[in-house]
Amino acid sequence: MEKEYVWEFKKNLVHLFEREIYYIHLERRVVYAHTREQSYPIGTRMNEVEEYLKEMPIIRTHYSYLVHMKYLQLVGRDEVILRNGVHVPLSGNRKKLVQEAVRTYLRNRKNCRKFA
Repeated sequence: MEKEYVWEFKKNLVHLFEREIYYIHLERRVVYAHTREQSYPIGTRMNEVEEYLKEMPIIRTHYSYLVHMKYLQLVGRDEVILRNGVHVPLSGNRKKLVQEAVRTYLRNRKNCRKFA
């Protein structure tokens, strides 16, 4: 059964399925959840959102960004690219951690062909 997440923020109720969440980002003290084509304000504390989503395969690529690993297409030198074409920053001090987490995630996927 698919996980569902609900946030109440500034009199709005946001309900998203895990599969809908591409990434989360913090901008001007507001945290936004981004789907394939839309974004929703969901709170003000990145650490709280990260804790709430801890059962999802997410990785923090930057102080202000959490990315759903299911939608990663490329991990580059200073950014990651998602399947919807969005470029997300990758901090230099998080690069090795992100690369290893993505490798582990992909190795554990049932339908992912193994790589060298």
